[in-house]
Amino acid sequence: MNQCSLEHITKKWDLVFQKERHDLKISGSPERTDYRVVIQDKNNELYVLEKISENLYKHKLMICKTLDYFNKKGLKKIQPYLKNNYQEYISEVDNEYWQIIPYIQNNSLNRPDYVFDKWRGPVLADFLFDLWNYGKNITFFEKNNPFDLKQYFLDMTKKIEEYNKDEYIKLKNCIKFIEHDFLNIYYDIPIIFCHGDYHPLNIIWSKKSIKSVIDWEFLGYKPEIYDIANLLGCIGIEEPTSLINNLAESFILKIKESKIISEISFEYLIEFIITLRFAWLAEWFRKKDNEMINLEIRYMNLLIEKKDLIKKELKL
Repeated sequence: MNQCSLEHITKKWDLVFQKERHDLKISGSPERTDYRVVIQDKNNELYVLEKISENLYKHKLMICKTLDYFNKKGLKKIQPYLKNNYQEYISEVDNEYWQIIPYIQNNSLNRPDYVFDKWRGPVLADFLFDLWNYGKNITFFEKNNPFDLKQYFLDMTKKIEEYNKDEYIKLKNCIKFIEHDFLNIYYDIPIIFCHGDYHPLNIIWSKKSIKSVIDWEFLGYKPEIYDIANLLGCIGIEEPTSLINNLAESFILKIKESKIISEISFEYLIEFIITLRFAWLAEWFRKKDNEMINLEIRYMNLLIEKKDLIKKELKL
């Protein structure tokens, strides 16, 4: 974008634009916005300026409102968006929608080696404890209508059977595994407030801790095991042996010691991980990424094959 446009936009926040900083890497998925850039103001402060689509306005506003709510309650390791001169989170400028958040430098993960870092497990667990505590009764969220992973799975498998028959054949073992028992107990799992996409790549790290948890696009009330399953599923697809190694073991140990999560959630953790991977599979289908589709299917089948070993090593 040209300098005049950026100056015009940032005035909404009383920021005096100085320059763009394309030399700085922005953490998190670029797909969460239409456009984003690091900017520097006259005081040499750094911010991420994000352009969002109009159809996401209400959802983005909910994210901003939730982060502000958590910040005021005392939740650490999050970064709220800034309010503009009119005390609004999102500014409309020439029929475009913009939001601003302070820029935080990330200590980049060494992939895939980070999945074996024991110290990450407890700090990942500690953040969830705080999130669950502060997210108990958020009045502007519909707690009685949580994301229904069971229905998502059923709808997804029907679509795969209809439009992706070859992949459906490869997934039959996974589908049978999920349908055998897990779907019958799904609604028995307690509900809790979740980040919705909690995994190490959605975190800005310092050398030995979390600076900020980012990418809250899928936040809301969900089954209590949701964030745990997503995190383990994500490190496992980077390196399957990580599921029986330091990070995963220390993470689950800390979670179990808290006695917050019910036994039924731990009993069906592997089933939940696999079911949740269908959401990732949907993303690969959307992108027509055949390599990731095949990797995901192999991974899910591997989880079934190694279920007993994983549960034994994680002491589930």
